[in-house]
Amino acid sequence: MNLSTALLFSFCLSVAICFPNSQNLTYHSGNCRVQNGIVYEGDGSSRPLTPEDSQKLAAFQTAADEWGRELGRRIQEHVKQSMQNPGQPPMENPKFPDVPCLCASGCN
Repeated sequence: MNLSTALLFSFCLSVAICFPNSQNLTYHSGNCRVQNGIVYEGDGSSRPLTPEDSQKLAAFQTAADEWGRELGRRIQEHVKQSMQNPGQPPMENPKFPDVPCLCASGCN
């Protein structure tokens, strides 16, 4: 197993451990963050999540969960192939899903 594979595996494991329950997650996007059902804007204002916001976050969480599963699958396959053929090229990583923008001021 090469260093990049080990680092990716460690990251994947930390994602699974750090994000077990989407209810308690903090999402950062643009100049705002979402925590415990409240959107906190960069200017100090806040508002409750709307049902549409909640749907966007749920879709993001589903996509992030799928990303984690796919990353784990690719790491396992890469490690298996690397043991059979140590000269394997670097693993191609799946793209992490974009965090939805919930800021009233927009996101950069």
